[in-house]
Amino acid sequence: MTLYDPNRAPQVDPADAVKVVEAFLEKCRAWAIEREIPKRLQRVEQTHDLAEAAKLHEWVAWERFVDHALVELRDGTLDAWFGPPEASAEGPVADESDPPRYSRGEET
Repeated sequence: MTLYDPNRAPQVDPADAVKVVEAFLEKCRAWAIEREIPKRLQRVEQTHDLAEAAKLHEWVAWERFVDHALVELRDGTLDAWFGPPEASAEGPVADESDPPRYSRGEET
């Protein structure tokens, strides 16, 4: 039996929802750092296979994305995502006058 029920509409305090999401993202990050990245790095070092290198890159990118999401979750940038569904049916819309949030490989 799965815990997911697409027909369930829970009523969760937004502050509680943020903590649940934060805990989930921390688990995702730990999985990448503790398991997948070391495993993929070892395979790349052993095989020098480009497909393995691509998988390593994907996991590193995933870990960086989760880090970024955690920062935005903690600094309040994503608060609007946790409001009532009727407040924003499609989620927040980025202000196009803002500079791009993501770099092309440079650290921020």
